[in-house]
Amino acid sequence: MDTTANSLQSVLILLASGVLALAVCRILKLPAMIGYVVTGLALGPHALALVSDRDDIRHLAEFGVVFLMFSIGLEFSLAACSRCPPPRSCRGCSRSASSSRARTGGR
Repeated sequence: MDTTANSLQSVLILLASGVLALAVCRILKLPAMIGYVVTGLALGPHALALVSDRDDIRHLAEFGVVFLMFSIGLEFSLAACSRCPPPRSCRGCSRSASSSRARTGGR
């Protein structure tokens, strides 16, 4: 029961701190991600150590990555990406691939 209470306490501390960081970032007109990263760094085991159990940190970090991927997925648009030109490195790769195909006779 004690580990469950510690895990719940860690989650509540991080959620409350995240909400507070979000409010501060909105006032300062900064991206919310900056507030979340600063909060994680401040509360983690190498600063204030309010959340110090490594297993809790690992599990919460996995959830954080899942939520980050979800939020990126919500913002992602294939239509917007298709309107953007390819980066220079992609154009160079396609040129070198086509020239190597020409040298080998298309094999």
